[in-house]
Amino acid sequence: MAAFIRGFADAEGSADKYEHNLGRIEIANTNLELLLYVQRSLEKLGIHSKIYPQRMKEYFVIDGERRRRRKKVYRLNIQRKSDIIRFRELINFAITRKRQVLELLK
Repeated sequence: MAAFIRGFADAEGSADKYEHNLGRIEIANTNLELLLYVQRSLEKLGIHSKIYPQRMKEYFVIDGERRRRRKKVYRLNIQRKSDIIRFRELINFAITRKRQVLELLK
């Protein structure tokens, strides 16, 4: 289960560090059912998370062409310091730059 979450977080996730060693792990995807599955899996590992609809512009531009967004994007957030530390200990990221951000959160 941890290996699946690690791969999914590597592909769809990010880690941010703020002042005072506060941080956040965020995983974004358009498939709400998949994020709910990941959330339940994290709960089994003792990691609390919340899912929010992500506010996004209705239109975006690719190669100068204006396109309409067709799907809602949802984000799973892990924000409590104890949960971030547990994520780092049990799952972590395989991608070095993401793993390095988690190392800064002590």
